[in-house]
Amino acid sequence: MKNINRIVFFCLIVFTSLDLRAQQEQSLAFMTNVWQSNSTNPALAANTKRTVALPSLYFNLNSPDLTLNNLIVKGGANGKDLLTTDGLKLQNRINANVQFQTLGLTLPVNEALSLTVGHSVWADPSVNVKGDLIKLFVKGNGGPAFLGKTTAFGSSFNASIRSEIGVGAAYKMENLTLGARVKAQFGISGVFTKSNKLDITFNQNDYNMRFQNDFDVRTFSIDRFNTTKNIQDLLTNGLISNNVGVSFDLGGVYKIEKWAVSASIIDLAGSIKWKNEAKSYASKGDYTYKGINPIDQNNFFKFDSLSSTTFRDTLKKIIGLTENETGDYTQKLPTKIYLTGSYALNDKWTLGALFYGEFGGDETKTGVSLDATTKLFDILYVGATLGLRNKTFNNIGAHASATLGPVQVFAVTDNVLTVFNPYNTNNANGRVGLNLVF
Repeated sequence: MKNINRIVFFCLIVFTSLDLRAQQEQSLAFMTNVWQSNSTNPALAANTKRTVALPSLYFNLNSPDLTLNNLIVKGGANGKDLLTTDGLKLQNRINANVQFQTLGLTLPVNEALSLTVGHSVWADPSVNVKGDLIKLFVKGNGGPAFLGKTTAFGSSFNASIRSEIGVGAAYKMENLTLGARVKAQFGISGVFTKSNKLDITFNQNDYNMRFQNDFDVRTFSIDRFNTTKNIQDLLTNGLISNNVGVSFDLGGVYKIEKWAVSASIIDLAGSIKWKNEAKSYASKGDYTYKGINPIDQNNFFKFDSLSSTTFRDTLKKIIGLTENETGDYTQKLPTKIYLTGSYALNDKWTLGALFYGEFGGDETKTGVSLDATTKLFDILYVGATLGLRNKTFNNIGAHASATLGPVQVFAVTDNVLTVFNPYNTNNANGRVGLNLVF
C-alpha cells in the first residue's frame, strides 16, 4: 500500500508540474461504443459492429493565455461592459479546430478482423499576437511603455484547410487488439508564417522610429475562396489536390478481467507538402522613419489615423512588403498520443483515466482526464469527465450516446462550464453526430 501511495503521489507531482495546455478532444476516448472514438485509437474499431458513420461536426476554440475576463471590464462607463487591453499577455495565442466528418464505415470481416474507412475535412487556424502590438494600435506610441525602448511586435498567423482519407484495420487476439491506419492528406488552402520578426525602436528624443523586419508569410491556393462559385467548386470536386501528404495511426488495447489499458499514437510522421498557387509575402530590412510631429506622436498609431492615405503609403514604404512566387512548403502535422486505462466496477459503471500529449508545432500540449461512465436501460451511455489543464481541475466534460434500433446519436464536450461561465474559461469544444449500427 505504501508503494502505491508513493506512485500516486509521484504521478500527481509530475502532472501538476507539466505545462498543461491541451485543448484537444479527450472525452471521446472514453466513448468506446461510438465509431468516432477510433479516431483516438485505431484498435477501438474492433469494439464496434458494422457501422456507417453519417456526417458529424467537431469544433474547438481555445486560448492558453486569455479568457474573456482578460479582455472585458464589466460595468464600465454607463454600466456597460468595455473592451480593454490591460489584460493582454506578452503572447496571446488563440487556436481553433473544426472537423466535418463526411462519412465513415466499419466492416467486421470476421470475429478477429475489422476494416475501417473514413473521410473528414479539417480547418485549423491559429494566431499568436503580441500584446504590445495591440496596445500600440489602440493607445499610440507615446508614454513610457515604448519610448526609448526596442519592442518586439512580431506576430504570426497559421491556417490550413485539408481533406483527410483514412483506411485502417483492427485485429483481435484473445486479450490483445492491435490497430493501424494510414491517412492520405490533401491540402486545400493554407497560410503559414515562416518568420515573424518586427522590432520597432522609439527614440524618446525626436520620436523617430526604427523598423527592423524579417518576416515571411507563405500562402497556397487561397484564391479558392474568392467567390461563392469557387467555394461551390471546392465542395464538389476540390477535396483532392496536388498538395499531398500522409500520416499514420497506431494503437493497441489490452484487456484482462475488469481492466483495460490502451495506447495509441496519432498522425505519426504526418506532413503535407504544399505547392499549388504558392506565393510569398516578405519584408526584410532596417528602416528609420523620421519626421513625426511630437505633438501628434500619441495619435500616430491610433485607429483614426490608419485610414489616411499618407499613413498607408508611409507604412508600405517602411515595411517594403514584396510579393513573389515561392517554392514548396512542408507543413508538419502535430503527433498525438493517448494513454488510457479503465476499470469496470460492475455491469453498469466504468471508471477511466487518460493522459494526452501533443507534440510538434509551436508548443507541446498535455492533459489528464478522469472519467465515470454508466449504462442505462441497455441503450443509453452517459459519462462525466474531470480534466486537468493549466494546472487546475476546472474542466468538467460530459458525453452521452443513445442507440435506438440501428440509429445511434451522440454528443460530447470536454468543458460544459463554458456554457455557464463563458467569461472565466479559456476553452470550448464539442462534437455531435449520428451513426447507423447493424
